[in-house]
Amino acid sequence: MNVLIRKPASPGYEDAPGIMLQAHMDMVCEKAPNVPHDFSRDPIS
Repeated sequence: MNVLIRKPASPGYEDAPGIMLQAHMDMVCEKAPNVPHDFSRDPIS
């Protein structure tokens, strides 16, 4: 998912170059011991 936020410049910085921030989130695979799921082969439903 991408999110775009535009915010007006602070007074006095109207001609300054804009900035872009980028980040990502990792998913940690975890399952209950009694669930027969192999994260290296099985899709996540």
